[in-house]
Amino acid sequence: MSFDISKIGMGDWFPYQDSIIDSETGVVEWIPIDPESKDRVCFKQPDPDEMRIRQDKYRGKKINIPVLNTLSKTMEIVIKYEQTPEQEKAERMDFWDDAILHWEIFDPNGELIPCTAENKYKLIKGHTPFLRFCNRYLQMLSGITAEQAENEIKNS
Repeated sequence: MSFDISKIGMGDWFPYQDSIIDSETGVVEWIPIDPESKDRVCFKQPDPDEMRIRQDKYRGKKINIPVLNTLSKTMEIVIKYEQTPEQEKAERMDFWDDAILHWEIFDPNGELIPCTAENKYKLIKGHTPFLRFCNRYLQMLSGITAEQAENEIKNS
């Protein structure tokens, strides 16, 4: 096996795959990829160091919350950071701008939609199938299958 360090951070291209939610079962059904479609997205697995920097950047106001420790029966202070709605939105936009490196997505007229932070966020926020697609392929890049992710959520 060999490693090509020059390709680190380059991202991986995936053809767009649409999905629907079955109205009876509530299960996501993935529509087969259209071989005629030119829509594709380049994802990069978010780097843990970058995520930590992002969290610090949008941390918000520090709040000390008194909490009862049920074992010692004493009050302890838990530190929480409260974000404003603007900080939450900016953090999400920054995350998606970092995770989606590039795309070739076309509007109904066949025009290429510019791959800007604003357009990425518009699609993520306004088109649920696109959000599902992005989450699915980021999970694939991280090595977590959808079933594993669901099991982790159920077991927590």
